[in-house]
Amino acid sequence: MKTMKNTTPYLGVKLVLNTQYMENYGDRWKAKGGSTYVVTDKSLLSSPESLDEIRGLIEHSDDHSSEFVRGEEIVSRDATVCEDWETLNEVYRAEDDTYRVKSVTDNRDHGSMRHQIAFKTVDKPLGSERGDFSVEYELTNGRTAHSDEELRAELTNMGVKF
Repeated sequence: MKTMKNTTPYLGVKLVLNTQYMENYGDRWKAKGGSTYVVTDKSLLSSPESLDEIRGLIEHSDDHSSEFVRGEEIVSRDATVCEDWETLNEVYRAEDDTYRVKSVTDNRDHGSMRHQIAFKTVDKPLGSERGDFSVEYELTNGRTAHSDEELRAELTNMGVKF
């Protein structure tokens, strides 16, 4: 029996969107870094409308700051898309059909958080600082904390002084 090769163009790839964040200093706009967003969901990758919505939720501009997509590329699913010290933002569609972003910060080698924190993961609505969100801290001792209060208790148990 002859098998057909899967020719879906989005199988095994991801879309990487790099942004530029700018702040207004009154007399000029100053570049202040940016973010890396990744889309891996095949249904989103194959929908130009969904990708336009995602771009629209990422980008913003007002009198004080702006963020815009400065580049995007499709790469293999296993490609490294940012440095270890950068936060990776994975965009996905939730069960309620909203777009969400899961942001993972690797704190092990180059992080700015306390060294007892290995990873911080935040899950929130894309394009909004409001709404339901969750946070998880994975500690170097293998334990996890699901809030800042739990993190403080875990760090205290590890002997950290505040």
